[in-house]
Amino acid sequence: MEVAAGRGGGALIPCLTKDDCFFSIQNSVVSCSLKSVAMIVRGEVMSDAKEKYDRALSEANSDSPDISLVLELLNESMDEGCSDSAYALATWYLFGNHVEKDWNKAAFLLKKASRDKHPSALYDLAVCYEEGKGVKQDEGEAFRLYLQAALRGDRQSFHEVGRCYYYGIGVDEDKTLADIWLERAEELGVD
Repeated sequence: MEVAAGRGGGALIPCLTKDDCFFSIQNSVVSCSLKSVAMIVRGEVMSDAKEKYDRALSEANSDSPDISLVLELLNESMDEGCSDSAYALATWYLFGNHVEKDWNKAAFLLKKASRDKHPSALYDLAVCYEEGKGVKQDEGEAFRLYLQAALRGDRQSFHEVGRCYYYGIGVDEDKTLADIWLERAEELGVD
């Protein structure tokens, strides 16, 4: 889901896509398609996307999965705002599962999933930035993403934040903070 800023002040509610619609708290519509209004009113947006994601997972885990159907469902679900679908597709491109390995596509999809603060997507995108795979290498951005992922519960990211503090990767070296993060990672079972 995207939240976009509009004129006239007031908080905005989430929209289907950044180009689709904008509502202010005063209920004045700046721009919105009729189809989107109908879907919002009926509550179909995320339930439809989640349903397609669940169908894709079920098909992917079947005895003889139809990979083209899985890809179609994941893409449709992602286009409807499901960050889990964007992350699933990203991992396929990261590891070359059922598609040709493509760091650029993977990074693009990880960015899309990261907009919704998907913890695993934030972590994997941080790795891309740290290693310069699919994106321009940027250790500062990698640290920021590891930190966001850790704060959203990604256990491995606790270790990565500690490692970054310890070695000064994308952040000033700070052994005290490194010890705190690494100790917490160990408590979580991450080495």
